Amino acid sequence: MDSELSVLKDILKELIGVLRKQDFLTYFKKVSILEHTADTIVFGVVSSFMRDNLSHKFYDEIKVATMKICPTITIIDFRIDKNIDNPSHSGVVDCPIFYKEVTSKKKRDDTYGAEVV
Repeated sequence: MDSELSVLKDILKELIGVLRKQDFLTYFKKVSILEHTADTIVFGVVSSFMRDNLSHKFYDEIKVATMKICPTITIIDFRIDKNIDNPSHSGVVDCPIFYKEVTSKKKRDDTYGAEVV
């Protein structure tokens, strides 16, 4: 499960780099990986609203990001994860929290690397 969580976080980091902040925070609430094989990845989402929006509005971006992390993936699907809100479900990424972690770390890194004149 830890490797799937790592894969999921890497994919989400790619998406944070290409999607508008508002789109990411609106349409990516909680995400999990329900299935991951050599050629297939199935993302778990909170609701049919999320499933439909991710599969229609952001499919191309999700596919590109997924293939950067898992080049052999040819099938991407979205399903409702009935356990996504279960606190013991360790394979879930809470996207708004993750967004803050990624972007604040990037800001710290950018500030730390800045040259003071």
